[in-house]
Amino acid sequence: MKICMVSEEFPLETPKGGISTYQWIISKQFAQMDHEIHVICKTFNSQDRVEYINGATVHFISDSFSKNKNNFDTEDYRLKVAKKMTELESIIDVFEVADWGAESHYYIKNRVKPIVVKLHTPLWVWRYYNKLKTNSYTKKLEIQEKHDILDADMVYSCSKSLKEIIINELDYTKEIAVVQNPYISSELPYSEKENMILFVGSLEERKGLLKLAEELNTFFSKNTTHKFIFIGKDTKRNDKDFSTKEYIYSIIENQYHNRVEFLGHLSQEEIKKILSRSACSVFPSLYENFPYVVLESMDAMCPTIGSKYGGIPEIINEENGWLCDPYIQHNISNVLLKVVSLDNKYIEKITLNAKNDLNTLRANEICLQTLDIYEQAIERFYNE
Repeated sequence: MKICMVSEEFPLETPKGGISTYQWIISKQFAQMDHEIHVICKTFNSQDRVEYINGATVHFISDSFSKNKNNFDTEDYRLKVAKKMTELESIIDVFEVADWGAESHYYIKNRVKPIVVKLHTPLWVWRYYNKLKTNSYTKKLEIQEKHDILDADMVYSCSKSLKEIIINELDYTKEIAVVQNPYISSELPYSEKENMILFVGSLEERKGLLKLAEELNTFFSKNTTHKFIFIGKDTKRNDKDFSTKEYIYSIIENQYHNRVEFLGHLSQEEIKKILSRSACSVFPSLYENFPYVVLESMDAMCPTIGSKYGGIPEIINEENGWLCDPYIQHNISNVLLKVVSLDNKYIEKITLNAKNDLNTLRANEICLQTLDIYEQAIERFYNE
C-alpha cells in the first residue's frame, strides 16, 4: 500500500511528543513491510526539502517564520501542507492525519484520496486540562479539528478513553476503532534501584504536576530517604500562565526543596538510564491518551505509577504497576510510600510483567491492524 502520514511532528526537527515517536516507529515498520511510505512534517529551515529516512520519503515543509508568530497561527503552514498533499495524491492510496492542529483542513474538503484521522489528543482536550485561555487562533483551530474528524473517511484512536471523548463531545455516530500505538522494546536488563523517584514529560498542569507537588509535602514528611527528579522542559501551561517549575517550587515547602531536582530536557538514552535506576516513576496526569513515556518506564523495568484517568489504565494494571487518583488528597503520596517500601523481589516481578506486556505492542502487529483501518477507509471512500 502507498501511505502518507501527515503531522508536523517528526523526531529529527520537531520531536514534540508522542506523535513524533509514533510516526517514527510506524513509518519505519511500514517500510520494512515493503509498503511505500511518505511523511509530511515541519522544518524550521527556510527551504522545503525531501529526504529518504528509514525507508520513508520525508517531505519537510518550511515554517521558518512560525517562531515569530502566535504558536497557533499555523494557516500558512497548513496551506503548504495541503499543496503537498495535492502533489502526492496521484501516487498515494491513503493519507493518515493526526487530529492535533487540523493540518489537513485545507485538503480534506476537496480530497480525491481517502483520509484517516488518528486520534492522539486534539487541541481542545489538551487546552482544557491545561486550563489555558482560548484566543482567536485556538478557537479557529479547534473548530477545524472537529470538522476534520467529522469529515474523515475513518477515525481511529490509540485509547478507548479518547474514543469516548470524541463520541460524546462531537456526537460522533460512525465506528471508531481502537489500535494502540506501536512500541519497540529495548534490551535493558533489570537494575538495582536507587533512592530517587522520577517524573518525565513537559512540565504542565495537564500532567497532574500541581497535584503532585502538594502530595510531595506529605510524602517527604513521612519518607526521609528519597529525592524527586523532574525531567522535561518547563512551560507556562497552567492556570497562572507562568513557569510550571516555579509553580511547583511555590507549592513544595521550603524545607523539602533540597530533595527536588529539575534536570530539564535530556536525551532518550539518558532518560532510559535514569529510569532503570529509579525506585519508581509517577505520571499522575489529569488526562493522557496513550503516553509513550509510560511505555518507556515499563521498558526500563522502572516500577511505574500512572493516573487512573485517560488512557493510562488501558496500559497499567495491578499485575504490572500501580494507579493513583490525583483528585483524592493523599492518594498519590500513599501510593508512592507503598511502592518505595516494597521488597526487591516483588518489584522485580512486577517490572518483568510490565516489560513482557509491551509485547502486545509489537510494531508489525500494530501495522497489520492499522492496514485494516486503511482498507476500510479506502472501501468507504470509493463506495459510499
